[in-house]
Amino acid sequence: MILISTYPGEIVRTRGQSLDDLEDEKIARLLKDDRLAKRIEYISRRGSLSSSSPEVAPQIWSGFLKRWYDAPLWGKLRMHDAYIDMVDRRTATLSKRGHDIAAVLRQCSPPRCSSEDWRGVTAKNTLFIAGELDKKYCDIGRQWFDIETSLSYIEVQGKGHGLLVEAAQDIAIAIDTFSLQEKDEIPPFGTNDMKIWEATFIPSIKKSELSSNTQQSDAPSIFSIGSLDFESFNINLVNDKAENPGVLGIGWGLSTASKNEGLKKRLGFVIQVASNDGLQVGIGEVSPLDNLHMESFEEAGNQLETIANRLSNVQSQAIPSFDVERILAFDGALGDYINSLCSVLSMDILFPSVRSGLEMAILSLASSKVRSPIHQALVSNAPNSQAVSSHISTLPLNGLTTRNQPASFGTSDQKTRYSSWKVKVGYQSLSTDIQVLRNTLLGFNGDAGSIRADANRGFNESSFSSFASALKTLEILPTSGRFEYIEEPLEKQIEEDGQWFLEKQVAALERSFNQNHVPYALDESIYDLLVAHNNNFSAVKENLLSVFDENPRGCATIILKPSLLGLEMSLRLARFVRAELGIGAVFTSSFDSGIGLAYASFLATVSDASPCKTGTYQYPHGLSTFELMTSDIISPSFGSYISQAGVLNVASLSRAFFGLGLDEIQSVSPASLSRELPLEEKPTKIASMPAEGSEPVSQSRSEDPKSEYMLDEFEASTSASSTGRDIVLVASLPLPFSADVACARFTDLPQQPRWSPWLASVAYMDNGKETEWTLRVRGVSFLWRAKSDLINSPYKGIRWESTSGLKNKGVVQFIPTPGDQTAIGSCSINVQMAFVAPRLLSSLFRGTIVEEFLRNKIMKWSLEMFRDVVKGDLALEEGNLELGDALFGAVEGKANAIEATLASSGLSSSKDNQD
Repeated sequence: MILISTYPGEIVRTRGQSLDDLEDEKIARLLKDDRLAKRIEYISRRGSLSSSSPEVAPQIWSGFLKRWYDAPLWGKLRMHDAYIDMVDRRTATLSKRGHDIAAVLRQCSPPRCSSEDWRGVTAKNTLFIAGELDKKYCDIGRQWFDIETSLSYIEVQGKGHGLLVEAAQDIAIAIDTFSLQEKDEIPPFGTNDMKIWEATFIPSIKKSELSSNTQQSDAPSIFSIGSLDFESFNINLVNDKAENPGVLGIGWGLSTASKNEGLKKRLGFVIQVASNDGLQVGIGEVSPLDNLHMESFEEAGNQLETIANRLSNVQSQAIPSFDVERILAFDGALGDYINSLCSVLSMDILFPSVRSGLEMAILSLASSKVRSPIHQALVSNAPNSQAVSSHISTLPLNGLTTRNQPASFGTSDQKTRYSSWKVKVGYQSLSTDIQVLRNTLLGFNGDAGSIRADANRGFNESSFSSFASALKTLEILPTSGRFEYIEEPLEKQIEEDGQWFLEKQVAALERSFNQNHVPYALDESIYDLLVAHNNNFSAVKENLLSVFDENPRGCATIILKPSLLGLEMSLRLARFVRAELGIGAVFTSSFDSGIGLAYASFLATVSDASPCKTGTYQYPHGLSTFELMTSDIISPSFGSYISQAGVLNVASLSRAFFGLGLDEIQSVSPASLSRELPLEEKPTKIASMPAEGSEPVSQSRSEDPKSEYMLDEFEASTSASSTGRDIVLVASLPLPFSADVACARFTDLPQQPRWSPWLASVAYMDNGKETEWTLRVRGVSFLWRAKSDLINSPYKGIRWESTSGLKNKGVVQFIPTPGDQTAIGSCSINVQMAFVAPRLLSSLFRGTIVEEFLRNKIMKWSLEMFRDVVKGDLALEEGNLELGDALFGAVEGKANAIEATLASSGLSSSKDNQD
């Protein structure tokens, strides 16, 4: 990463201010950028209105730029030979694209932009360059260098913010030198206290000379949770190639045998854990699978309900805290914390699915606290992290062929071309097993590819010998390099007294390996081992060491299911067997949704990057079960991050999960927003639309004696459900221009932030069918995507509904005023919208005080600002600069008032006073 006088986002551990101070700074910056954007728009309008004098616009912009470059941060740029030419070029650009530049400035203001992408920047792979006279970026660079000595930091002497103009050649030399050193894998700059460059323009700089005067303070690492929330999900399973509906043979043991009734749907819960201050959230998945987990869906739900209730009733100071860095180390601290939490909540034991879901949510919460995507946070905090590769961004996966596939099925039937395929064998005829393996091989069409099998303990030693002999006909035995291993080929080895021991299971597997030369993998045996030792990692480790000594062995890998074994235990086992035993570690899912699959992929990526014995083989991971599901609960879906070659883009997936909360999960609550919002059939006075189970709260209106159709002022009504989260808002306002004009301006969706200051941005997606919206309230961002359609009957307008993220839908219509004969016309804007309030803000939507705020501030000011913005645009287009300036001044005043209100704690205090 190369940063040249570029805002790098908030640097962890340099924050010496309170959160309130930071919020004040953000608001001040936001208002400053908005004022500048409006100034640019104003100048652009003045220039465009002077078409008869084409030299006016360049003169206006030239004066603006000269004043702009007088600022101290530009240093001596005005004395540079290229300055005049630069101003001329930028004058020409501004004269043509002033409105576009203003829009970019407004939407790219740092407080409106997420800094999540910067949080994953690794200092040792970063070059940061600032001009000596550019105080702001010098301070940032020095702060960063103070705490990250591996950062490559350069100050260009005597230069300001315009480095690419003043010092273009010098910057090119710096980038070239940095890139060459990175390519040759020379230790990054900053590993010593001296930065030495061959380029003469950069002196040797000692770290002590760069020491920032800013007081540094480590970000607090002690954290605690405040609440737990959850919602159920239901995903249909489909297997179009199967002879029977659903997916057969799921689970372990005899339950894997083909049955007449397959698994047709996947039930589970998405859980959310919030920090005690409510500012950060983490999500996880709890989805027990029949014939794998001992607990049922209902039992898991009851336990989640118990946890949520007890958390809400216990004193916050009684809830134990955890050290974020220790949690992320996955060295046992996470398990200890959950045990202490259970003790406080008076819960003896958690179901495995519930425990793994809590681990996911707490891990997500911890990564938010350190401002790093999950897989990078795990790498950075891993034991012996200096030995763990940080260059991990992709993960190879294997495909899956289930037991109930028809005999003609092959890998060529699949869209994704995985390099490895797992074939379910056992519990069916030997001929069927071999035929499915043969079809899988043929599906590679001559391409290199490998196969693994999963027997789920479906053979005894005799029948497995027959299977191994039949494998020889396929010419895929290990000598060919195409057969990887078979998971748990032999039935469970039980002693006469009913006990099970790993030693006896492995002894049988080793005998079989010595006879048949087919490598095996441990799956069910790992779970049995944990049960035998009551999930004591030290005891499990010692048992594995005693069984797998230095003698030759046929164990290729162990299979790890985080949703059953737990996340922390799975990764600890993976690290151990790779580093100490030279055995591989493959992560698989239990038909999880995209959430569970994502966490398994994060663990698999970290495992693959961890130290291992020489010769330890690395296999693709078993996370392709998403292909048997008709949908996902995350958007974009887990499958969208996988290439046609079967490789998962973990880096992009991890960034998408960063800060993700329950409100952003798609289709968790299918009942949400079930009420229809009808179109107006004729001009009518606004009627409230109460949500189910609620009473409407309406604002009085003034009747217009001159018209029976149109209201003479703003009118609105709101209603909320008993939970306070389902809100319906209906409003109307007269507009002094035609419905055609109003509709054309309003449906230009990227312009919405001009009259809705709480909207940070609205942008069309690449497909052109959806828009992405960002709402920002008190420093918290809420994202959603929506589909919209223009309507023409009975009135012009627009209808929309969110497709992901914050749930909302609505319709806006522009109703002409009956009998209006004026030249510009008039109309009424009618708004009907429903939304589900985000959980972090749901408490704000309880009580008539807040409903009044929604009606009389948020909606009223928004519609009035829309009216005034359009009036101002029309005035400027007609050449009435005085009226246009006055209207935009009024809009700016309201925008500032709204931003200040939303950024303050006044709304919360209002509720507190009411309570």
